[in-house]
Amino acid sequence: MQPPALASLPVILRKDDSLVVASFSEQQRTLTEVEGTRMTGDYRECEVRFNPVKQTAFAHATTTHVRYSELVPTQDGYLWGLKQIFEVEERNVVALSFSTLGTVLVTYAMMDSRRPEGNMVLYDVDTGNVLRRCVQARWPGMVWTSDELYCVRPVQGFLHVMDGNLRKGEVPVLFKMDLQLPQDKEIELSMCPGSISLLALFKPFHKQVQGTLFIYRLPNLLEGLIYQVPFGRAESATVLWSGSGNHIALLVKSESDKSGRSYYGTVAFFLVNVMGRSIKEIKFPSGESVHDCQWSPTTDQVMVIHGTMPRNKTTLYDKTGMALMTFGEAPRNTILWAPNGRYCALGGTGNLAGDFVFFNLHPSDSSNNIKIFTIIKTRGHRWH
Repeated sequence: MQPPALASLPVILRKDDSLVVASFSEQQRTLTEVEGTRMTGDYRECEVRFNPVKQTAFAHATTTHVRYSELVPTQDGYLWGLKQIFEVEERNVVALSFSTLGTVLVTYAMMDSRRPEGNMVLYDVDTGNVLRRCVQARWPGMVWTSDELYCVRPVQGFLHVMDGNLRKGEVPVLFKMDLQLPQDKEIELSMCPGSISLLALFKPFHKQVQGTLFIYRLPNLLEGLIYQVPFGRAESATVLWSGSGNHIALLVKSESDKSGRSYYGTVAFFLVNVMGRSIKEIKFPSGESVHDCQWSPTTDQVMVIHGTMPRNKTTLYDKTGMALMTFGEAPRNTILWAPNGRYCALGGTGNLAGDFVFFNLHPSDSSNNIKIFTIIKTRGHRWH
């Protein structure tokens, strides 16, 4: 268990194909790589995922293995070591997730005829034992309510609502709902992190039926619809709940850009007041798109990278869409929050690989200088 007071925060850095642990010192404003913590293998295909409850534990996958490890602070709290909890051979995993209480690790590989036993595997994080292996076409393959009372899985054109305690073995399907979509149409599923069991579902445009956001109360999807909003010919969307579960940041993608400035279409940004059943679009200048969006882990404030490549703007908004702070223009497409909500890192990955700049959003001195330091030309990292 993490000590109550630590002199540093751990960061996972991706360097070339490997991962390495670094320690971020709040007092000294430095980022130091920890010797002997390099995790070798090809980590380019799958992002690191931290356990949502035991936040020093994380899953990471190479092209051949899945590993579940824990960050362990040294006695003085200034550096972090690495302890592997379990490792399994699981090839070509491209996505990882955890159940909301961190009891189950879900791994997902692309469907392959050479893998008839299934491309999605669920592991008990305490033992590393396989709880279930199944064929899964859509991702996310399973989402849980905040108390793990229920889980929802898309299965062959339907949504199945099941008992969320998969450690009991086979669990019954409580309710089914027909998605009325072909298998090649992507949906977006996201469960509310708050105390109310709510599921957000986005269905894309299909056969003259508009792309639509639905919010359901579980477990009975057929009777639990509480809100829906149509979005015309929208092909896809990303649903991001605030930590309180009261608000949703919705990124809606359209394949065409009416301004003609983007070959790849645009991404529009909306804020949904879930219990108030209202929605507000945050409009940007013509031709601008959204490149990343992340809620603060401690408040109902959301940060957005928006603009036109390669130099984008970054803005922090409150839950009503009022701009609170801006961070200038730079080649950025990634937002990373520290778990305490005080620090964030902004930078570019992929085609924008470059500098990551660390900011203190609540400086204690009178200078109001929120910029702390810059990491030059890193390929990406994750804060625990």
